[in-house]
Order: sequence, then C-alpha cells, then structure tokens
Amino acid sequence: MNLKCSLSLLVQVSILLLLGVVRPASASDHSANLEMEKNKCDLGDSQTCFILGGEYDKGIGVEQDSLLAAKFFKKACEYGEGAGCSKLGQLYQHGKGVKLDTMQALGYYKKACELDDEQGCKNYITRSEEHTSELQSPYVISYAVFCLKKK
Repeated sequence: MNLKCSLSLLVQVSILLLLGVVRPASASDHSANLEMEKNKCDLGDSQTCFILGGEYDKGIGVEQDSLLAAKFFKKACEYGEGAGCSKLGQLYQHGKGVKLDTMQALGYYKKACELDDEQGCKNYITRSEEHTSELQSPYVISYAVFCLKKK
C-alpha cells in the first residue's frame, strides 16, 4: 500500500471514529469475543480450538497459559485438526502445561501424521528414531515416511 492510500485510509477511519460510526474495541468487547470463540470450540470447530490454543500458548491477546493451550490443542486434535495434535505433541515433548512424556508426544505426532499434518510427520520420524528401542518396532519410521509420501 502506498503512502497516499495509507493516509486516505487513516483519514477515513478517523472520520468514522469522530462520527461514532465505529469505535475502538474495548476490553469487554475482547472478553465477549473470546467467549464466543470458546463456544465455537466447544461446538466442535477444530480451527477455532487450534487458534485459541496458539493464543494461550504464546499469550496473544490473553495471559499466557500453557495449561489452557494444552486443553485447546487437545480439543482441536480430537476434532481432527492435525496441527493441534502436533502442537500438543510438542507440549508433551517439552513438559509445557502437561507432564513431560515423550511417548505421549510420539502418540500425538503419529495422530498428526495420520491427519496429514506435515510437521507432525516430521516430528514423528525424528522422535521415532530417537526412541526406536522403546518402541520395539522396525516399522515405525517406514510408516511415517509412507504418511509423508502419500501427500
């Protein structure tokens, strides 16, 4: 956007604010919007759950809370959002908001891979190689590679 367009947009927004047509978002607006988003998540919107998980994980617009991040990533995963499974796996891998559990992390990476999440597949391959003796299965890595190749 060039400077002339930027200034024009700024003037237009300023006029709308002065006329009372639009108003800046208040804390109560944000709170109401957050509640709406939580309700959408509770109703099965996997993308909304994933976004909420990310907001709580990073503290974007809300106070950072790893426990709530894990809760929303888990819901996203349960509703079929592969990226939610992958992020939940990362939380388990690092013990962030949940108890550190590398095997649980591996399980979520596997589910992410099954849901066609590329990062989940990559994490699954990497972690599987690290824990091959724990898994006691020579087929784990080839399974993850198969998941990546079918994309």
